[in-house]
Amino acid sequence: MKDAHQNMRLTNMEFDVTVEHLINTLKDMNVNAAVISEISKLVETLRKDIVFAGSLTIYEQLGGDKAMEAAVDIFYKRMLEDPKVSSFFKSTDMVKQREQQKLFLSMALGGPKE
Repeated sequence: MKDAHQNMRLTNMEFDVTVEHLINTLKDMNVNAAVISEISKLVETLRKDIVFAGSLTIYEQLGGDKAMEAAVDIFYKRMLEDPKVSSFFKSTDMVKQREQQKLFLSMALGGPKE
């Protein structure tokens, strides 16, 4: 089972949608509710073999390091152009600040921890 699905990289959400369609199909076929429940339990035991253990993190979904760099650049461009908050960064080393923010975002969104 695992070998057949590993290259599909299915997420938990995709597995759940698939199971929901299976259950609805069985209902459309007038399968007894107890039987549907039993099938649902059996299918659930397969989740660990079907769902890709390394499902993409938010960091990966957004595009990894390049996306974090772009997000930080856009964020600080907006912050520095906003007169309500730009003064907070008057004496800040923005090169260092950007790097720290990029590391924080990366770690918080499931990317590298360092």
